[in-house]
Amino acid sequence: MGAKQRMQDALLPLGIYSSDCKILEGETAAYAAAIDLVTAQCDSIRREMFAVTAENEGLTRMERILGLEEADLTVQERRERILFLCSLVPGEPDTELFLERLLELLDGKYTVMFDSSNYSVSLRHTGDFTMEDLTEAADFAVKYGPAFTRFVTDMPMYTWAQIEALGMTFYDIRKKGIPWGFFDETL
Repeated sequence: MGAKQRMQDALLPLGIYSSDCKILEGETAAYAAAIDLVTAQCDSIRREMFAVTAENEGLTRMERILGLEEADLTVQERRERILFLCSLVPGEPDTELFLERLLELLDGKYTVMFDSSNYSVSLRHTGDFTMEDLTEAADFAVKYGPAFTRFVTDMPMYTWAQIEALGMTFYDIRKKGIPWGFFDETL
């Protein structure tokens, strides 16, 4: 509903304005047009204030603040880059406590590396590990990790044929509570 309709709905019951009077109709339309213009500008400002909704000037402003160089990225990629850099801040207590606990869960079996090319935290295994270790660490990362952070692992890859031979999807496996170690033993 536009401003004109809202004004008419509010003013007509008062009896001051009549829907039959063309002069008052024009006055209401002029006020409504100005109100609609200001409302649209306020909506644009509100949208550009937040990285998750910004599309133009807001993203450019945030990139300048973060010292990011202009790159040929889509709007969504620009948003992800900004959100990641704002959520994982080395040296900040929350980030340090999170990484300390994550490394504790991984128990020296992984190294944690920041991958600036795709704005992610990469977990690379350094020795033997079990799927349970990785699953526990991944669950912790998703639940307590900084928002908008991608965690990438280099876990061994299984072929689709091996997974399909089990007759279930990863969702089915989680839903049924099958431990990840089952794959180590079966495949």
